[in-house]
Amino acid sequence: MAYEGMEQFLKDRHNALMAFIMRDDWDAIYAYCEKYGAELPSNERIARGSIYKAALDCTDIPEKVKKIARQKLVAIGLKPIGALERIAMERRRMMS
Repeated sequence: MAYEGMEQFLKDRHNALMAFIMRDDWDAIYAYCEKYGAELPSNERIARGSIYKAALDCTDIPEKVKKIARQKLVAIGLKPIGALERIAMERRRMMS
């Protein structure tokens, strides 16, 4: 993706994640996925978890929204931690 398209990609990702976390707006997620050629897992629980975890790794998502995403992850039985947090924890563990 060219740099000039990156700004729009980030804006679209932000809007889709915010709409889903705050309003459970599947249409925003489907439109984002269609525009960028992304596929969602067919299992709804896993799809939700993927979306919530993606938000945890985005620097432009407000912390109060990330808190909601963490709560929703727990509610569906998944660990409330994103990939970047998990990697940082593993690094700390390996260094101690």
